[in-house]
Amino acid sequence: MLLGLSFLFSFMLRVPYYQHALTFIDEGIYGTTAFVLHEGSILYRDIWCGHQPLPMILSCLAFHAFGVSSFALHLESFLLAWLACLAVYLVGSRCFSRRIGGLAALTYAIASTSCYTPRIIGMTAEQVMVVLETGSVFFFLRGLDSRNRGTAILAGIVAAAA
Repeated sequence: MLLGLSFLFSFMLRVPYYQHALTFIDEGIYGTTAFVLHEGSILYRDIWCGHQPLPMILSCLAFHAFGVSSFALHLESFLLAWLACLAVYLVGSRCFSRRIGGLAALTYAIASTSCYTPRIIGMTAEQVMVVLETGSVFFFLRGLDSRNRGTAILAGIVAAAA
């Protein structure tokens, strides 16, 4: 229930920002770069950007899936926020309890829209990093618990992707 509430809060607190075309300058950079990639260009050959490639590649994929628009960037950002809430929930549940995991996810949903605005609301590298690093922590903890090397390797791969 708390996980669902965190999804709801994340949605309600982000929607007012999504009424604007871009919520942060990085969204403009990723959107422009993703558009050029969407048109068939190659990153760092045809267009150069001093940011990490993964957010731009994800934005390009969002443009392929939902069309070239700020809506696609906002939807991508929103889905990443939900994934972050889920990842925080999974880590909290593994370390403590489902209730603590739910409270942690709810805290993230509120704090990510209230305390560091708008850096983590729009489509930014930080949002991608939160999902990947929290996911990496989850797989690392799961690997420690189960002594499964595959899970530990997965933790390293997810951390490297960040």
